[in-house]
Amino acid sequence: MALAGTLLALTMSGCSAPAPTPTPTEPAPQTPPPAAVSTPTPAPGSASEQTAVEVQAMSDLWESAPPEQREDALRVIGLDPADPQPTDDAVETLVSKAAELGYVVSEDAARQFLAQISGD
Repeated sequence: MALAGTLLALTMSGCSAPAPTPTPTEPAPQTPPPAAVSTPTPAPGSASEQTAVEVQAMSDLWESAPPEQREDALRVIGLDPADPQPTDDAVETLVSKAAELGYVVSEDAARQFLAQISGD
């Protein structure tokens, strides 16, 4: 069981904890946005940037883990260490296990991380 916690620590460090519920505030007056001159780039904190941060955090910890912990971690989420092909079930399990520990990991980040460690 300690290794199951290690997987989650490996995969969740650097991922966001659930955000506190914001208190309602009075809406600011709306002004029209300026006309776009060029194609916008993802804003800092965007979903794609957050996914990249989550994947990088999981990858960094994965790389520093000993092989035994990696194998145990794969087993915890239902993957065969000899052939860790990512599945929808493994993605769901990873996201679910993270949530149990109070971490928020997107399905996209979980899927990208599992694809990365499987060599896809």
